[in-house]
Amino acid sequence: MQENNINLTSADERSLQFVARHYRQGAFDAGQAWSKLDIPCTSSYYRRRVIAIAAAVIVIVGSAFVIRHLINSSSSLAEPHPVTLACNDANTTYLLPDDSRVTLTRGAKLTYDMSTFAEKRDITLDGRAFFDVTHNESSPFTVNTDVATVTVLGTRFAVDDESQSTIVQVQEGKVEVTCPSGTATLERGTMAIATDRALKVQAIDDVNAFAWVDGNVEFDNMPLSKIAGTIERVYGVTVTGLPKNDPSLTLYFKGDAQQLVNEINSLLGTQLKIADNAQ
Repeated sequence: MQENNINLTSADERSLQFVARHYRQGAFDAGQAWSKLDIPCTSSYYRRRVIAIAAAVIVIVGSAFVIRHLINSSSSLAEPHPVTLACNDANTTYLLPDDSRVTLTRGAKLTYDMSTFAEKRDITLDGRAFFDVTHNESSPFTVNTDVATVTVLGTRFAVDDESQSTIVQVQEGKVEVTCPSGTATLERGTMAIATDRALKVQAIDDVNAFAWVDGNVEFDNMPLSKIAGTIERVYGVTVTGLPKNDPSLTLYFKGDAQQLVNEINSLLGTQLKIADNAQ
């Protein structure tokens, strides 16, 4: 029988002695250890695959956090991007980035910052506008005028920014009006007149308060002189040719100013006209 001579170094001998002292048969079961991890691996190849997959998942999750951080950082550092919406003629409706809708009357102007609007729905208004705001509890919708600030979560309301005052009328929901003279919460069917010195809250007593938005007007045995005033306010036109006897009229109508005047002339036999500065 041939003998194989193995030459051991002192380091090899020390390793064998360590194993001999500490080895206990059955003390460590590799298969049992893997089963506790609930990973069906039966070979070192599969174990390496599991480790590689786990590492890939860690890299992907880490990358997602990094990308999200970069996106948030870039949005917070984004350059201002002011957007201006205006109405030079007939009422104009715009769709805002949050799917809210705003209707501007002639001469009205609205501005907001596109770069921050997703986080801060902040608008500056000059003139008269009607807002149909998309509900978002985490991002209040704010309208700023020279006199007041109107804050909502989601509702339908009108704001009229005049030279010395701001008038707010609520069609649905609730809004908060803040001005130098105080703060008030408005509910459906109420309005506020805000100035530098006073904040007055009252019920909306005009059935045609929102007629300029949807074109629906209602006259219940109303004198023609008042009807003409309503037409001028709702449509932004000037009515001429009023008769001296000032007849009354009951009428429910939907349409533009010229169509309405034609209907009144047909019913009353009058000669009302829309002045040359009409829409």
